[in-house]
Amino acid sequence: MKVSEAVAETVYAEGVRKVFVVLGHGNMEACIKLGQLGAELRSARHEAAAVAMAEGYALATGTVGFASVTRGPGLTQLGTALMMASRNSVPIVVLTGDISAESPSHVQAMDQRRFVEACESIYRRVRTAGTVHDDVREAFYRAAVERRPVILSVDASLKDQQYDWGGDYRPSASYLPVNSGILPDDEAIATLLQRLEQAERPLILVGRGALAAEEEIDQLASMLGAAVLTSLPAKGFMSGNPFTLGVAGVFVTEAGEAASGDADVVLALGASLNRYTLEGGLQFPNAEIVTVNNRPFTNYGDTFADTYIWGDAKSTLREVNERLRQRGHSNTGFRTPEFASYLDAERRRAAEDCSASMGSDGLLDPRAVVASLDSRLPADAWVVIGQGHYWAFPIANMRGPGGARFVVAGESGAVGNALGTAIGFAEGAGDAPVVLVEGDGSLMMHLQELDTVRRYGTRLLILLMNDEAFGSELHSLRAHGVDASESVIPSPDFGDVAGALGWVGVRADSLEQCEKAIEAFFSDTRPYVIDARISREVVSPPARRLEYGENVFCPLL
Repeated sequence: MKVSEAVAETVYAEGVRKVFVVLGHGNMEACIKLGQLGAELRSARHEAAAVAMAEGYALATGTVGFASVTRGPGLTQLGTALMMASRNSVPIVVLTGDISAESPSHVQAMDQRRFVEACESIYRRVRTAGTVHDDVREAFYRAAVERRPVILSVDASLKDQQYDWGGDYRPSASYLPVNSGILPDDEAIATLLQRLEQAERPLILVGRGALAAEEEIDQLASMLGAAVLTSLPAKGFMSGNPFTLGVAGVFVTEAGEAASGDADVVLALGASLNRYTLEGGLQFPNAEIVTVNNRPFTNYGDTFADTYIWGDAKSTLREVNERLRQRGHSNTGFRTPEFASYLDAERRRAAEDCSASMGSDGLLDPRAVVASLDSRLPADAWVVIGQGHYWAFPIANMRGPGGARFVVAGESGAVGNALGTAIGFAEGAGDAPVVLVEGDGSLMMHLQELDTVRRYGTRLLILLMNDEAFGSELHSLRAHGVDASESVIPSPDFGDVAGALGWVGVRADSLEQCEKAIEAFFSDTRPYVIDARISREVVSPPARRLEYGENVFCPLL
């Protein structure tokens, strides 16, 4: 067989069963072979969307996502998508080709390694016909261990060579360390116990790396009298607990801000402690930060914890909880009747914020729109949130169905990539319904992928927060007294556009139209786009605080 076919067989042996692809001369033979072997090919309309789909699929399944694009210009299309997956710590392997070194004047020739590494990803070439197994295995291994994209390249001069090596293939998973739950040594456990027992007003900050430890975190928080905050990637975690205060950082609630100022110890679990979660180091001004994490601190320039404990959150808390129970430790902390009454009052105020259905300009109030979605989500639904001014409304005003069933596609500050992420997530989520909350400017950047959804029968609802503008830029320009008219861009009727591409498209100018369309989607199998025309006059709490300098907080839901 040819080397390209051998690569495909090895990729298939790694367990790849879904391939997000845009075919070209650099990758088509291997991808066709993958399809013949039994993998499902999902042909995207744009290379960046294919990689975003692989990212979403990896997030939904917990596996290494897989995509394939062609060489040269096919690869350069991936810049933002690679950056997002890398900064979101999502393992992906992307198969591509490369021009032979003997053809430096080829129109697609470029230094692919330099480009990939500039996108904070790993470049790995298949070196020879005899090293196919080793090179593919290393690509998948490094993606899984380092949790970032690996581009696997097959040179044009190599792909048509004969592959004459046989033998059984041992996939990368067999070399991965067994996740037995890293337990800190006794000295580290003793240090952690000392900090927690001495704490009078402890806070627990939960990141995505600790989502599997909900039972242990709940037990510890009860013993400590701790309030709970989350990072943005962990939004929705323990949302049913009355002492969970929402997201830390730019989306902090009034109660979260008050508790952050009063806390004397913050236990961070599986959180990166980046500048956005910790407000550049100002989130917890009076607290000692103790972190438990099984990943090294790598975000230099962000906040260092006062005490770093290497360990798995679930295993570590099991041990800590048992020792605290043996010692009979208990503390009231934040869990007082007065603080509980304060939280109840804030929740009532938050509900009032969502009570007005229309803005001052006669368009939909975005808070009411996302609240109407929130109240209609079934328990197994997932919500993917893109990035832009609108994203603050679902983040601040949605509790979700519980269990941290939110995916925020906002790493690297880029708009326009959430549709691909949502498609991939829906492909990996089984029968669970997936909702994408997206903006009009963002959707226009990858509108062609609506066709991809239609072709493969993917079930997806897009709730389009359409203010006919680039909202973040509009409010920033307004806040600085600059003419904002260039940020206002009239949009088409996305209901008509979606209908032309095989979706059910609904333009919603009233809350009733929006609610009926949401209910229709959850009782249907077809994809829906709801073009909700929202007011530009309703400014999100983060924009009011960061752009206009108002002393305002996100609502607590």
